[in-house]
Amino acid sequence: MPDILEPSNREICDKMVSYTLQAELHECTGRKASLISAVSALFPFNFSLTCHSLSNNYQLVSDFDAAFGRAAQAAGWHPATLTTPDEFSRDHDGFFQHGDLRIAVEIEKTNWEKFLYDLLKCHVYVSSGANGCLILLPVNWPHSSGSKDIYHDCIPRLRIASEYDAIRTDVLESLVVVGFRQMYNGALFNSADRAQMRTDSQRQIGT
Repeated sequence: MPDILEPSNREICDKMVSYTLQAELHECTGRKASLISAVSALFPFNFSLTCHSLSNNYQLVSDFDAAFGRAAQAAGWHPATLTTPDEFSRDHDGFFQHGDLRIAVEIEKTNWEKFLYDLLKCHVYVSSGANGCLILLPVNWPHSSGSKDIYHDCIPRLRIASEYDAIRTDVLESLVVVGFRQMYNGALFNSADRAQMRTDSQRQIGT
């Protein structure tokens, strides 16, 4: 495997250290074939993890949301607006128009516990005019004690919501849950990679 610190995967600028990763499609769960086709075409795409400062224990900040937006626009998705109740007006990760699809996007990179709240928001989006809802979840979220498969942890919650009539049929027909892999140096990004990035960032920023 290439060295984790090789220049092609690391950029140092103004005391920030940035690492380039790639998002790859794992699988989609949903019934809306046109939305599955449209979102599948966006992968793979690059995104970054950046350590900005010495504060907060050299936290790595992901720009996955912005990178997804860039990939979507490059594929002809157009940023759009959706009029929702005030309490939901800023509580989303993106609205897009793509052909006949009016797509609302939710991205949960680390917090699987918000999945059921995302399902609630999808009801709001569909009632407000969306005919496609995406929830994007990683299959590998590295943390200090290992890695969590958020996508496969959340799919049973979707199944239970459907079985117990906790999700409307029109929302279920509009929803696609997307599992994606976070890749680094050609392999699944893992907790050892994350730890090395933080160590390297501390050395570079602290100099």
